[in-house]
Amino acid sequence: MKEYITTAIIELFTGLVGLNKKQADRRPGQVKEIKGKKGVYEVITPIQLKAGEVITLDPDKVTLAKLDLTEKGLAQETAEKEALIEAEVQRRLAEEKVKAEAEAKKKAAKK
Repeated sequence: MKEYITTAIIELFTGLVGLNKKQADRRPGQVKEIKGKKGVYEVITPIQLKAGEVITLDPDKVTLAKLDLTEKGLAQETAEKEALIEAEVQRRLAEEKVKAEAEAKKKAAKK
């Protein structure tokens, strides 16, 4: 889940959303706190969030159009991208090492 700020009124009908205590307290009976996950709530009945509210969420594409990443959300996204790039670099290096070892074995076998 990433941190976003709402840019328009949005409605959430199901799923998990990260709210602060004040936001959750304004929605009694609409959200239920997930045990062991501080600040994460399950949407029980539809909730509406006004523009300017900071939430954490894994949004669908329609909802994403009404959100902007906060600085924290941008940092999370950047870290995720960097981790993916690093994993890809490590995968390619391992692949090249395997190829080099196979070629070295071929050359040694020809001698």
